Amino acid sequence: MEYIYTYHLHEGDIAIDVGAHRARHTIPMASKVGRSGKVYAVEAAPEMRDKLRAAINHSGVDKIRNIVTYLDCAVSDRTGTMDFYYVPQAAGMSGLAPQQYPEGANVIVEQVEVCRLDDIIPVDTPVRFIKMDIEGAEFHALKGAQQLLEASRPLIVFEYTGQSAARRYNYTSDQFFKFWSDLGYCLFTAAGDAHGPENWGQRGPHDLLAAPVEQASWAQRVAHAAVLRAAAEHLARIDG
Repeated sequence: MEYIYTYHLHEGDIAIDVGAHRARHTIPMASKVGRSGKVYAVEAAPEMRDKLRAAINHSGVDKIRNIVTYLDCAVSDRTGTMDFYYVPQAAGMSGLAPQQYPEGANVIVEQVEVCRLDDIIPVDTPVRFIKMDIEGAEFHALKGAQQLLEASRPLIVFEYTGQSAARRYNYTSDQFFKFWSDLGYCLFTAAGDAHGPENWGQRGPHDLLAAPVEQASWAQRVAHAAVLRAAAEHLARIDG
């Protein structure tokens, strides 16, 4: 994922990190967009927000506190409050719907504010990239950002668990692929392979890349370049 936005983002760009967690991607995004850019860091878990801010404050990125804007809420296609399932021992598995957790995991159910990205980020904001990793809630979160996607046409990388997420969040394959078709977006795996309804139910991929049809060729080149860079760095670590 990081290799894709490393190629795609430039100085002055605007990005959104949904599921910012401990700033694993927020910090390198902020480094790429620089002092003239902006990164919105969205984090629903109250217990993670202090850790997110601490990571940002100690990142060493110049003026990062002026680059990053915190959005302390969950995002979906509705507003109000919802149950949030926080897992202290596996915080990355926390989300708006329960799932299968490690044996003995403690799950804390708490109420969190839920917002639509269309309501909290001005629709005329020229967003260039969105990363989204929120444990299966990505589809509804993207539906709540439809106006933003139509206006800005950003590249999007999001966690994808196919039928598992669809069952937990109550949507169908037809709804999922129609959403992207209506927006004029193409879907690719992180390796740059096309992904469509015929792939529903297959194992993997873990992440999908969504690109406006007018940027499809560019998105595939970025994905291919990211794969080659990741492979080269892996080989370098082995040789080292």
